[in-house]
Amino acid sequence: MQHISLYCLKSRAMGRKHKFFHGTLEATIFHATPYTPSFPFNCMFLNGKACYVTIKIDDKKVAKTSHESDRVWNQTFQILCAHLIDSTITITLKTKCSILGRIQIQAHQIVHEASFIDGYFPLLMENGRPNPELKLRFMLWFRPAEFEPTWGNILWNGDFQGVKNATFPQRSDCSVILYQDAHHCSTFQPPYSLCWSFNPKMVLVRDPQTDIPYGHGVKLGELLKRKAEEGVAVRIMVWDDETSLPLIKNEGVMSTHDEEAFAYFKHTKVVCKLCPRLHFKFPTLFAHHQKTITVDSRSSISPSHREIMSFVGDKPYWSLPSKRGPREPWHDAHACITGEAARDVLTNFEQRWSKQCNPSLLVPIGTITELASIPSERDWKVQVYRSIDHVSASHLPRNFAVEQSIHEAYKLNPYRDALKVASKIRAKERFAVYILIPMWPEGAPESEPGQDILHWTRETMAMMYRLIGEAIDENGGSGHPRDYLNFFCLANREEKGKGEYAPPHPPHPATQYWNAQKHRRFMVYVHSKLMIVDDTYILIGSANVNQRSMDGQRDTEIAVGCYQSKNGENEMCRGDIHAYRMSLWYEHTGLVEEVFQEPQSLECVERLRFIGEKMWGIYSAEEVEDMEGVHLVTYPVTVTKDGSVEDLAEGGNFPDTNTPIRGRRSRVLPPIFTT
Repeated sequence: MQHISLYCLKSRAMGRKHKFFHGTLEATIFHATPYTPSFPFNCMFLNGKACYVTIKIDDKKVAKTSHESDRVWNQTFQILCAHLIDSTITITLKTKCSILGRIQIQAHQIVHEASFIDGYFPLLMENGRPNPELKLRFMLWFRPAEFEPTWGNILWNGDFQGVKNATFPQRSDCSVILYQDAHHCSTFQPPYSLCWSFNPKMVLVRDPQTDIPYGHGVKLGELLKRKAEEGVAVRIMVWDDETSLPLIKNEGVMSTHDEEAFAYFKHTKVVCKLCPRLHFKFPTLFAHHQKTITVDSRSSISPSHREIMSFVGDKPYWSLPSKRGPREPWHDAHACITGEAARDVLTNFEQRWSKQCNPSLLVPIGTITELASIPSERDWKVQVYRSIDHVSASHLPRNFAVEQSIHEAYKLNPYRDALKVASKIRAKERFAVYILIPMWPEGAPESEPGQDILHWTRETMAMMYRLIGEAIDENGGSGHPRDYLNFFCLANREEKGKGEYAPPHPPHPATQYWNAQKHRRFMVYVHSKLMIVDDTYILIGSANVNQRSMDGQRDTEIAVGCYQSKNGENEMCRGDIHAYRMSLWYEHTGLVEEVFQEPQSLECVERLRFIGEKMWGIYSAEEVEDMEGVHLVTYPVTVTKDGSVEDLAEGGNFPDTNTPIRGRRSRVLPPIFTT
């Protein structure tokens, strides 16, 4: 049996038995001793080979160091844990070709016996025996989630210094404007754009009172070409969907208009590059999913200067169509940032461009003479987060083979979220989580990927409600899981108006077009990626809450985490983030009510649930009734008192489809495709 030195730090967490390994595990990998192989002929191959260390919890890799020939790393990882208490932590020393040694620690040892482990430990060889000549120096420090302070307390006390394992530090003196389903004004000069999808023929609708020449109904592509002719450096990076082929001019699986955009700007002063997401195993599966626009604009502080302004997020499509439906309405959110964080977004673009395009086509920031860092008293703190690896970006920090700062910024996965609710129930504290998701994934709901994603969504819901139901039962059985956790989606239903377009020929029965014309309803696709915590902290960007977005080696993503500095007594909780949430809720419910001021309260939960259930009744009914601008509907499942998730009594399919709400596990697609 291997001997491990455990340094016991007593806490209340050790006073009772836990079912879960839930909290933050801080792991620091220092260095390893030189390794001498048994056979001298191997020396020439193993001596000097770059080594690295991985950390796994059960079979899931949660951390990896850089590759170092001297076996010195000095790297620290903040590992967010939400696992069963019988999990095993495995720390392994490797080269590219072989496993040199490993050490295993049981999670229950850390939770129940010692929260701090520090030492120089011999590693087990492949034959299971310890090698006293091969040691690894590391430190583990576990902080149970129940003792972690709330976001509000962290920010209020000024303790939050940003996520550590990120390329870009937290920036002060920034300005943030939060948008929902909004358009931008026309005074910007857009030099750099990162896109997952780009349609140059999109027509911009501007202020009808504008005096700007050609300001009405101009195509986005024409605007960019005109700006380029005026001397603005316009650089566009679009993800190259390799299923869209220019020779046969097909749209590709994702219809991103990438080949169309490339052809549109060919032989113009706009530089548009198609960039595939390079991946060592699945080069056509994953995407560059970052969406940013960076411009230089006249400074609001000093009109004689210019400053960098960056946008992170997407653009919306909202109402049901007046012609030829159904065009899927979209709901989106994005942010405009100025200050040093805006330059970080620009740096991300430059790193991406330098990796896959010609760096000489970038404009050196130093050549923009009017651009200056202007001292200000802006009250926002902002940090730029990414999911990216060295294959997609140049100049990553020395210890970063993969950046997963978005994952660390979210401080959650659905499992952690459910465990957080459960811990609050046991502590007899109010806590509420509202989750807004699409009714079904983008694309045809009956498709193989769509059904697989619905299956995993249902499994995730079931897991979360089961954990909460168990916590309620342990706490005396008072309450219902939906008193703490609720899923919603958005939808629209409109009665036929006077003068509305009527198709010249009746649509084919049972098609989506026919259903939209007959039943007058369609879901609103929730495309926004947004988290608001305690009305004090907001995370907004391109990343979904799934492994594809959080992994760092799958889709590339970008997001910003923002909060306002404290300006006075209780001002923080009633700042712009609070106002933004209230604005979102007004858009979804058509209401501004006093109970919305306390979203954690049971009264607020019950009020929103009442609105959602009423609107689902209108949306799903046979008789057409106008939803009158209220779009919030409860996600169509039944949750029992013990946390079981079941189909609705009136049926298990989405209205107007043959698609089961519970989804179906794909027999073809592996989970890496859809999770």
